[in-house]
Amino acid sequence: MGNLKTFGIKSKRLAKGMSSRKLAELSGVSNTTILSIEKGECDPKFSSVQKIMWALGYKVTLELK
Repeated sequence: MGNLKTFGIKSKRLAKGMSSRKLAELSGVSNTTILSIEKGECDPKFSSVQKIMWALGYKVTLELK
């Protein structure tokens, strides 16, 4: 699945046969940001991860305990 920092985005995207540019288009998150997240080069905002995962067909929730 990938580590927590990358959220397994690249493997999920590739499993759907989707380019990073298409994911950027569908999610509203820039291609540069998506590639940075996939490489583990940044600490993304929750909202960015949420938009990307929604575009990939996943639901993301945050639980505070």
